[in-house]
Amino acid sequence: EALQQTSEPAFRRLDLFYSAGSARAELGGAPTMAEVDRISSRARDCRASNEYEASWNSFVHGPLLDLAQYTSRHRMQVDVANLTTAQLSTHLKPRLATSDRPAQGKLVDFAILLRRSPAIDQGYFDLPLEDGSNTKTLNHTVHAPCIMRPIAVSIETKREGEGGVEGRTQLSVWVAAHFTRLEELVRRRLDKHAPPPVLPPLPLVLVQGATWSLLVAQRDSAGKT
Repeated sequence: EALQQTSEPAFRRLDLFYSAGSARAELGGAPTMAEVDRISSRARDCRASNEYEASWNSFVHGPLLDLAQYTSRHRMQVDVANLTTAQLSTHLKPRLATSDRPAQGKLVDFAILLRRSPAIDQGYFDLPLEDGSNTKTLNHTVHAPCIMRPIAVSIETKREGEGGVEGRTQLSVWVAAHFTRLEELVRRRLDKHAPPPVLPPLPLVLVQGATWSLLVAQRDSAGKT
């Protein structure tokens, strides 16, 4: 009752509850009320102060992703990384539809990575060096924290109520380069006359303030994402 009286209307969902014996428990542990309250309070503050994206990332999005990873039953297989300074590998920047110029290196903010394993390490060590550098990478970026950990989920964040179109554009450019990199890796194992590889869909997340949306990208046989 006390919680209901103090909850902000925007965060009040009295129709939802968590049961430790439900199917939700199969995904991992539940955060404590104190942890949830801390992040919710930060989100309310960011909303009230009309904070910019960097503040949302620092006080809400980053801590929430960290908490989700920590309580997940898969926490030993995945990591969360901040990719706000990551750049696309130059040769993987997709071409603009209106010209032959490469698109700008649109960025994402976070990613869920697969942790290193013997199989992943072997795949990394078998790679050739990137053109013009002494670096190898499993991904479509040479951002140091993720060159040896494959990106599984890419996450773009925006301040609340803004940047939906821009965020989708950034994710589109980013994931197009991701597909191209995966094709490069698969083709190294195929005959040069083999048809284009069929790649699995890639999950993406677009965050606007406290709203999280799941998107799924697919590349067709014609190479269109």
